[in-house]
Amino acid sequence: MYKKQKLLKVATKFFAAKGFEKTTTSQIAKSAGVTEPLLFYHFKSKNGIFEEIIKNILKDYFSRLDCLDQCTNSQFEKIEKLFWMNLDFIKDMPEECYIFTAICPSQIKNADHICIQNAVRLTQNLTSFVTGCIDEGIRNDEFHHHIRTKSTAKIIVKLLYGIMISSYPYKLDYLNDTVESSIEFCKRSLLKQHPD
Repeated sequence: MYKKQKLLKVATKFFAAKGFEKTTTSQIAKSAGVTEPLLFYHFKSKNGIFEEIIKNILKDYFSRLDCLDQCTNSQFEKIEKLFWMNLDFIKDMPEECYIFTAICPSQIKNADHICIQNAVRLTQNLTSFVTGCIDEGIRNDEFHHHIRTKSTAKIIVKLLYGIMISSYPYKLDYLNDTVESSIEFCKRSLLKQHPD
């Protein structure tokens, strides 16, 4: 199992640095200190390695998303924590984020591609999370009642994606300000009462 994880880690670095097309299985195997036959023992193909990386990225992200519902005093706090969780994910996994947001789209050849499936799944989960927060915030009189829930949720999800897309290669120094500005925008757009 250790060798499989090492292969994934090395492949992630290569895909982020060189792209999918310019990365070879022999480069991955050599850099990981294994033979190509061993690589193919764990993965059927280069595409198989790529798919495993995408699955792992989303598994980690969804695990973090699942934890956000705990320990919050308000619906806005959930949305605020979502932005900080997104930033922590980017900082913890910059190469993976780049693969998902930049390399992945270049690999899309049909609607069944793992990148499309997972991008749709991520968008649906994030939109559902934010929509739930907005609906509950309106019900409990925390948020303005005139908010268009679906469009507002889509805007917030696009802000989250935008932060992720603009983060690589390692341009993390300005992201705190971007997240703070995004949270302030959401605060002014959602909350009935907010500090000026």
